[in-house]
Amino acid sequence: MMRRIRFVAGLCLFFCFVSSISVYSQEWIVNPANGHGYMIVTERGWEEAEEYAQSLGAHLVTINNQEENDWIVENILSKSPGGRLWIGLYMDDGKYKWLSGENSTYFNWHDSEPEGDRYVIISNDISTRGRWADTRVNGQYLSIIEIDNPPTLTPIPTISPTFTPTPTASPPYYQPFEGTDLASNQFVSDPPAGFVSGNVRFGAVPEGEGTDGEGMSVDLFPGNGNLIVSLEPVEVDGLAHISGWFKSSTSNVSVALIALNSPIDGQLAYVNLTEAEVPLNDYKRFDLYYAPPSGLLQVAVQVVNSPFSTLSSTVWIDNLVVEPPALEIGEPVTLEVDGTFEEDLDNLIVNMNNVDGNVIPFFESLTDIAVRMSIEPDNMAANIGTIVTGVEDHYPFTLVGEVEAYRETPYNSGGIMAFVMTNAYQNVGLFRKIGELPGLETSFAQFERVIVGGNFTVKNPETPIYVIIQNGGPWRGVYTRD
Repeated sequence: MMRRIRFVAGLCLFFCFVSSISVYSQEWIVNPANGHGYMIVTERGWEEAEEYAQSLGAHLVTINNQEENDWIVENILSKSPGGRLWIGLYMDDGKYKWLSGENSTYFNWHDSEPEGDRYVIISNDISTRGRWADTRVNGQYLSIIEIDNPPTLTPIPTISPTFTPTPTASPPYYQPFEGTDLASNQFVSDPPAGFVSGNVRFGAVPEGEGTDGEGMSVDLFPGNGNLIVSLEPVEVDGLAHISGWFKSSTSNVSVALIALNSPIDGQLAYVNLTEAEVPLNDYKRFDLYYAPPSGLLQVAVQVVNSPFSTLSSTVWIDNLVVEPPALEIGEPVTLEVDGTFEEDLDNLIVNMNNVDGNVIPFFESLTDIAVRMSIEPDNMAANIGTIVTGVEDHYPFTLVGEVEAYRETPYNSGGIMAFVMTNAYQNVGLFRKIGELPGLETSFAQFERVIVGGNFTVKNPETPIYVIIQNGGPWRGVYTRD
């Protein structure tokens, strides 16, 4: 089987540079050699991917020869994040067959493949790109689908990097803060724990990029803070791009853009800026990439001024948007400990911050290495970490991280998985309920892809970008049945 990185039963790490994006655009890419159309579609199980393809008059891709495989690598896989994608090959009665019914005898197996498992993926990892592997794991992966006669479609508009108050791409959600108070803007505000609410105002804000001069202002004395949450859930299909324009009068505040899984249940993603990242001279757009487990999210903004601060501050916010992602994926970045966990495990950071859980690398097979993190009732948490390298001269950039997660605990054992990228100036992360990850209730291991991303604008000379994944409490004991 193809190598996987796991954790909780394991997590697969993938990081890349990103600039303006066009991810999974819903348009057919035509292969001039055969006239067929090809498309990447969002994460589904193998059967569900084929059902979706058939609803479009298509099927999971059939690859007939080396030329077609090479074309897919250059024109399809190059537009997708790394990892694995479903193709239409499967095992049936001891033979590999194509869902399209074609009798192609071409295969492009990776070394030591196949192993006789039912489903087949094509790899988009750098070292194995374009090679195939079979797997028993019916995970939530991207898919390549193919249609013989592609219809003429109107492409999804590409978001212009130049901001206009009315976005050109009609996003599912757009909040310009044109109302006169929180209620008329469909927001509520409460102070975070340990803070007193600041003053929230609407109307004139300083002019600059990203605003038309009307927006939201939050006045913060030392010890003031506000968590401002939208009341309007936004339906999204997979990964969403959440953005907003922010400016502060001083750098002593902390400012966060948050996407809450809806109904709000503790699962969320965030970008949090402090110190040198806080925008002072002009507005800065915050960008956050997140796929809410429920398919619904609520946007939130949090601004706080430390009780130990000596300055009052005002933070201005305008034009919050939720829209499909439009990213152009760059080259994967280098990690000090490779996300395959095949090398340099001696450099893996384990149980930082004095947590005391169990972190155990192990071989599931000769080619399948895992890192299991587990906690007992007396443990605080278990975590691992590594460092992003080779990015020192590339600021500013957007960093997108991906993990594949599987749960080996019962569904009611509690706990939260945290996935964070931070250099102390900029924090990008998410929290995911471990009990809602796929796990013991299935007959075999299924993995869920968890993705989060955001901007890194200012290099911290003292702290590189750390990547941290944690299995945290509470631990609730063992699931039993009568």
